[in-house]
Amino acid sequence: MPQVLLGAALGLALLTHLSAFWHPFVDADIVQVVSNPYVQAWRYLPRYFTSATWTLRCTGGNYYRPVFLLWLRLNHVLFGLTPAGWHAAALLLHLLATTLVYLLVATEFKDRLPPGEAKTGPAGDPRIAAGLAAMIFAVHPVAVEGVVWISGASEPLMASLFLTSMLCYFRSRKTDGTLWKGISVLLFLAAAGANETALVLPLLVLLYEWQRPAAASLGGRWRAAWTGGMPYLIATLVYLVARLAALHGLAPVRAAVTLGTALASWPEMLQFYVLKLLLPMPLGFFYDLEFVVRLHWWNFLMHLIVLLAVGTGLVIWARRVRGVAMACAWMFLPLLPAMAGAVRFGNGDLVHDRYLYLPLAGFAALGAIALQSAPAPRLTWLRLPLGQAVILALLVAVYGVLSLFQTETWSSNRRLYGHAFRIAQNNPALNVAVGQELAETHHVQAAQEFYQRALAADANFPPAYFWMGFSSLELGKPEEAEKWLSRETSLVPDACGCFFLGVVQEIHGKSSRAETSFRRALALPGAPNSAHFQLGAILEHEGRLAEARDQYQAGLAVDFDAGAKNELEKLNGQLGAPVK
Repeated sequence: MPQVLLGAALGLALLTHLSAFWHPFVDADIVQVVSNPYVQAWRYLPRYFTSATWTLRCTGGNYYRPVFLLWLRLNHVLFGLTPAGWHAAALLLHLLATTLVYLLVATEFKDRLPPGEAKTGPAGDPRIAAGLAAMIFAVHPVAVEGVVWISGASEPLMASLFLTSMLCYFRSRKTDGTLWKGISVLLFLAAAGANETALVLPLLVLLYEWQRPAAASLGGRWRAAWTGGMPYLIATLVYLVARLAALHGLAPVRAAVTLGTALASWPEMLQFYVLKLLLPMPLGFFYDLEFVVRLHWWNFLMHLIVLLAVGTGLVIWARRVRGVAMACAWMFLPLLPAMAGAVRFGNGDLVHDRYLYLPLAGFAALGAIALQSAPAPRLTWLRLPLGQAVILALLVAVYGVLSLFQTETWSSNRRLYGHAFRIAQNNPALNVAVGQELAETHHVQAAQEFYQRALAADANFPPAYFWMGFSSLELGKPEEAEKWLSRETSLVPDACGCFFLGVVQEIHGKSSRAETSFRRALALPGAPNSAHFQLGAILEHEGRLAEARDQYQAGLAVDFDAGAKNELEKLNGQLGAPVK
C-alpha cells in the first residue's frame, strides 16, 4: 500500500536524524541563537521585518528572513536554550516536508507518470510514485545540513511553506477558487520570508499556467500564464520592497568578485550540485570550490560539456516520459537563487549542501519516475514491482547510511570542522571558522595561524583581515589591529569592521579618525548600537555637547544603556533641555 511507503519514509527520516537530539549548538548557532538577544525577547519583533537577519554580527548582510527569525523566537519560547527541543522542531519540519513531497507527487504528477496497465495500475498509480519520492527525499544525505543544523533550519521551514503554497495553488486550479489561491500567495510570502530560494515559486506557477489545456494557442498560453501568475508577481514585488527598505538595497553587501567571474563559475557550481544529488559523497560543511577567475579547459569548458550532455539526456528522457520535464523544473529552478547569489558570495561559501534541500523534491520525483519505468515481477503486498523494490532498498540503504554518518559529523564544532577540514583544508571560510573556535577557547595565538592560512588561500578575504584585527586587539596589539582592520574596511566596508577600527583608533588617542570610523559604521547597514554611544563619548569629550546628546538619544531609541542614559541626563541638564 502507498501508505506503507509514506510511513516507512517518515520512520527512516526519524531514524537517520535521531542522534541530532543529543547534539549541542554548533557554528553559527552560537551567534544566531545562544548569544542573540533579538530571538530571546518579543520586544525585538518589529526588527525582524525592518533589518537584516544577521543584525547581531553588525555586518548588515544580504539575508532578509523575518519568518525564520520568528521561527527562532518561537523555539526559544518553547525550549529556551535546550538544544534537544530545537533539534526536535527542525526534524518535525523535515517530516512535514517529506509528507508534502508525497502529496505533491500524488496530486500533481498523477497525469505525468509512465503509462502502465491502467491509471490505477502499479506502474501508473501516483500514490506509489509519491511513496517512492518520499522515501528518497526522507533519507537523502544532502538534507542533513538543513535538518540537524539549527541555523540551517530555514531550508526545511521554507520548503514546507513553499510546498504547501504549491499544493494550495493546485487546489485552486481544480476548484477555480480565489480563497485557495489567496492562501497560496500568503504562504508564498511566508516562504520568501523564511529563505530567499522561495522567490522561484512564481516561475513554477507560470510554467503550470502555460500548460493549461484551455490555453492551446500561443496567445492563450501567454494570457493564462500572466493571469494566473499575476498575484504571485505582485507578492514578489511586495517582498522586494520590504527587503529593499530593511537592507537598504536588495543585496547591499558585495563580495570581492565581478559579475563575469560569478557567471564563469556557474558551470562548475551546477555540475557540483547535480553530482551531489546523484552521488552524495563526500559531504562537508565547506568545499574547496573556488571562483573561476581565468577560463581554462578544466575549470569551465569541461564542466560546460558535462552539463550539456546531462541536459541532452534529460531532454530526450522528457520527450519520451511524461512528468520528467516538470520534475526537472522542480529540481533546477530552486537552484537559481544560489547560482545568482554567487556574485554576492565570498570565496569559500560558493556552494553548500543545504541549498539542495528544495531541489531534492524534484530529484526525488525524477527518481520515482525512473523507478516506475523499470518493469519486473511485482510484490503484490506493496503493489510494487520486484525490481523497483530491490533498487529502492539499495538506494535507501546507501543514502540512509550516509545520512547517519553525516548527522554524526554535526555532534560538535570540533568534529564538524575536523570532517570539513579533511575535505576542504584550503577553504578560507573554514579556516576562519576554525580560528574563531580556537579564539572562543582562549587560544588566540593559535587562531591567528588559521586566519593566516585563510589569507594564504585568498589574499583578498575580508573576514580573515577582520578577525586578525579583532584578535590582535585581544592580544593587546592595537597597532597591528588597526593595520588589519584598515585593510578589511578598504576591501569591503562593513559596519563591524569600521566600528572596531574606531575602537582601536580611540585607544590610540586618534579621536578624529575614530569619529570618522564610527560615522562610517553608522552609515552602513547593521551598525552596532554601541557605535552611537562611542561616538557620543568622543563628541562629549570634545565639548560638542549637542551632537553628543543626539548620539546618546539615537542609541537609547534602539536599546537601553544605563551609562548612556546617565550621560544624556547630564547633558540635558547642561544644555537646559528636557530629559528624554
